[in-house]
Amino acid sequence: MTIAEKQAGPVSMTGEGGRLIGFVTDYDIRLCLQSGSNPFEISIREIMNPNPTSVRYDEKAYTALCLMQGQPKPITVLPILDEKNGPVGILRLQDLVAAGL
Repeated sequence: MTIAEKQAGPVSMTGEGGRLIGFVTDYDIRLCLQSGSNPFEISIREIMNPNPTSVRYDEKAYTALCLMQGQPKPITVLPILDEKNGPVGILRLQDLVAAGL
């Protein structure tokens, strides 16, 4: 599993043309475990969030912070997308806090 191998947090899932088709966080894996499923026996498509909140690379950091806080359950990570909806990075709430937002 990439998250464990690379000691990464969230992972962006891409499809044809490098477009974001899903996002997997430790939260998604916990939900899988809580439901009684074994994440080693099901496909990543069954675990991933197929419609994650994301931010474009040219947006203001404040916009990203508002997106994170404006969710029913605040989120702590956002995939950063380019103009073709391809992932180019991941923004963490702690990055924004460290930058003084």
